[in-house]
Parts: sequence; C-alpha cells; structure tokens
Amino acid sequence: MPLKTIKLINPEITVKGKTITFPVEIETGCYLEFNSMSDCKLYGQKGELLEEVVPQGEIPSIEKGDNQIKLNCGNNNNINARARVTMMSEGEILG
Repeated sequence: MPLKTIKLINPEITVKGKTITFPVEIETGCYLEFNSMSDCKLYGQKGELLEEVVPQGEIPSIEKGDNQIKLNCGNNNNINARARVTMMSEGEILG
C-alpha cells in the first residue's frame, strides 16, 4: 500500500498538564528535533534543515511514577495520522 502524504499541523506534547506546541507543519518523512526552547529544528526526508522552529508553551517534565504523554496534532486530509515520538530525559535519577 502506498503512503499517503499528509502534514501534521502544530503538533503539541502534553505531560502532567504542561503543554509545549511546535508551530510548524511536518510533512510525511520529515522530522522535528527539539533540544531546548532556542534549539528546535525541522528536517526534511533527506536530513536537510528546512527551518528553525520557535516552540510555544512550557517544557513538560517527567516525574517519578507513571507519566502519560499525549501527542496532539492536526492534519488537513481527514486521515488518521501516525507519528513516532522519541523522548529522552536528563537530570537527576528519580528513585
């Protein structure tokens, strides 16, 4: 089955009530890398830099115990979109 090209519009991630929004349209095969509020970039299918993105909102933090992570994003084709989200944490180990 061929892939249908779509855009994820203004994706946002919410953890424990804190939401960060990325005001960008991500096309099929592209990816977004967020390192900080001043280091967020959109890359194309071949790894080329497409644009720098300025996130809005708060950086969610992970707390000890279960953390539900919610991804919300619009699309303009009335298709159920999928996205792969990889999260990394840094700081003190919660024990």
